[in-house]
Amino acid sequence: MKQLKKAANYVWRTKKIRFLLLGLLAILLIIQLKQWLTPKPIAEPIGGQKITLTTQTTDTSQPVTKNATTTQKTTESTDTMTLVKSADSLVKQAYKKTQWQPLPTKQTEPHQINFNSGSIDREEMRQAMTHALELPSNQLEEWWLDMTSPTQIIGYLENKQTKDVYRVTIDWQKNQGYKPALVEELYELPTSFK
Repeated sequence: MKQLKKAANYVWRTKKIRFLLLGLLAILLIIQLKQWLTPKPIAEPIGGQKITLTTQTTDTSQPVTKNATTTQKTTESTDTMTLVKSADSLVKQAYKKTQWQPLPTKQTEPHQINFNSGSIDREEMRQAMTHALELPSNQLEEWWLDMTSPTQIIGYLENKQTKDVYRVTIDWQKNQGYKPALVEELYELPTSFK
């Protein structure tokens, strides 16, 4: 009888251990499945071939001659910069400008974000970022582009001459193109880029 009790006790304990092990295994599988099924943010490291945008400007204003004196028509732009507070310790200064408008696009709706080098979308992203920074495209090094929403891109750029680092946010405006939304001058690149 004692042996039967010992055997039953042993079987009960091994079933309990098996049950615990199966439970732990099930929990680990659920955690792993959750990680696999959780959508990853769409981001692409920027490296390799860089795109160079060229812009042509033509002077359409012609001097007007009146009685041997030359006058030129000039226009003044009213550009208001608004400083934005940031809780991010990397941010030295952040600002928005009222003059920012969507840059004309060659794309049609529905718009699809495309990070591929040489794509029209990628070139238009870069144009919007260089417009926001008021720097020539060839003076900027792209470090990273990230999609934070279906209509918003954040780019990390560095001025090749001054080594100033920026995080520029641009928004896609339906049927219009990318519009600069925010420029953040950073103390340094995030450590993940170094």
